[in-house]
Amino acid sequence: MARIARGSEWVAETPPEEELTAHHPVEGNDMSQSKNLREQRAKLVTDAQAILRQNVISAEDRKRFDKMMSDADVMKDQIDQMEARASVDADAREGRRTIVDKYDARYESSEERAVRRDFQNYLVTGDVSPALQKRRAQYRDTDSSGQAAGSQSISYTAGAAGGYFVPAGFVYDVDVAAKYYAPLMNGSAFRILETATGAVLPYPTSNDTTQSASLLAENTQAVEDPITMGQVTFGAFKYTSKVVRVSLELLQDSAFDFSAFLTDQFGIRFGRAYERDFTTGAGGGNAPTGILTALNVLDLPEVIAQGANANSGNAGDTGSNSIGTVDLTALEHSVDPTYRSRGKWMFHDTTLRQLKQLLDKFGRPIWLPGIAVNAPDTLYGYPYVINQQIPTIAPNAPTVLFGDLSKFIIRKVREMSVLRLVERYADYGQVGFIAFSRVDSNLVDAGTHPIQQLIQHS
Repeated sequence: MARIARGSEWVAETPPEEELTAHHPVEGNDMSQSKNLREQRAKLVTDAQAILRQNVISAEDRKRFDKMMSDADVMKDQIDQMEARASVDADAREGRRTIVDKYDARYESSEERAVRRDFQNYLVTGDVSPALQKRRAQYRDTDSSGQAAGSQSISYTAGAAGGYFVPAGFVYDVDVAAKYYAPLMNGSAFRILETATGAVLPYPTSNDTTQSASLLAENTQAVEDPITMGQVTFGAFKYTSKVVRVSLELLQDSAFDFSAFLTDQFGIRFGRAYERDFTTGAGGGNAPTGILTALNVLDLPEVIAQGANANSGNAGDTGSNSIGTVDLTALEHSVDPTYRSRGKWMFHDTTLRQLKQLLDKFGRPIWLPGIAVNAPDTLYGYPYVINQQIPTIAPNAPTVLFGDLSKFIIRKVREMSVLRLVERYADYGQVGFIAFSRVDSNLVDAGTHPIQQLIQHS
């Protein structure tokens, strides 16, 4: 599964060229195909948007527009896959890999491959090799946040009961699987903060926006004006995949990649829960604080939708059932320009469908496809993120977020526990597997409000 290169570089031995091309086409092919496909997509979108400029749009026109935009979405998926492959292959040829993609099987050393084989054997037979125990101890000693491993741990369980034998590569494979169901964790929207343990993590905040330097006369003492500091505290809430049961016959089938099966199952289950709770989690020490919950707690000045009637000319398009360009402009300018420069939209996919049909008062579309390689699609020039947990357009619903989304932080403990339940299901001829993961989330807002939300009218 391809991973997009991001973050700090990690130098490694370059894999043989023939090994790379056996997995993916060479970079030039992917990039040239991507460029051509982007141009075709841009032409398709331009033709579709021309339909919206007609004085009268028939039902047949509307159907043709929807089909063209649907085809453009399919092309975008193909483009993303091509460019992701090209990105990974480019790093491989230059001998680079990142914190995430260093766990790609193509980069693994002989020792790492041995650990994967031993872990697969553990899943099937329950036998634990010395290499697994050694690797697990090494993995726990590293912490990207600088914390000492094991310090101030909230709920760490050592030994076999704590999933003592999970190698790092398996954890990252689960993460990759989860990102398909929780795209908020792919690094393009929220900031991901990884720690090796679940230690209580204070995150400092500061609001010095009202202060500035001042003139000072000669031989005059400078006045004090301390910086106001605060903090947001991150914990580590434990999630369970629930039990996945597998028959002994399947386990004994040596041709079955059981490790890959588990990563997919665990990733899907964790991903769905993460997307839900990172959006609407209740917080308050009982669950992660979702972004909508955090914004509501701040009691920000509301940006209320007026609707799309000025764009469509339809009096029925009100602020309770539609979004207009005036609403997006108001939301954009409710965010300070400092954060606006890093701004992104966030909304449900059905909301995007409506926004793709909006034209400004000069008849220009506000949604535009990315034409250059790796360029994102934009809305009013800003990229956007799809979050299926954001409410769809309805009275009083918060439907669109805008701002510096990296100010919302997901704290993730790299430690993962996988238990093998043998006796519990022995009479069924099955073995149970269950995984545990710990995360937390919150908005880091020192009072400057880097993210705002659009509320539909009642």
